[in-house]
Amino acid sequence: FQDIALKKKYGQHFLQDQRIVDHMIEAVKIKQASILEIGPGGGFLTKSILERPISRLWAFEIDPDWADYLQKTY
Repeated sequence: FQDIALKKKYGQHFLQDQRIVDHMIEAVKIKQASILEIGPGGGFLTKSILERPISRLWAFEIDPDWADYLQKTY
């Protein structure tokens, strides 16, 4: 992902399999929901959530580097 280093102190492991994301979103059946995403990292799941008809998305990222990246990207 990008040029941002993963930080061991945050235990960062990023989801990168679109099949898993699709399965997760289908299982939840997102429709006009307000969603809180914890630890979005590089936004792999975030991107797929934003492609759905949602009311609002809050994404909480503790790593300031990734939080900055998410704000600029999404």
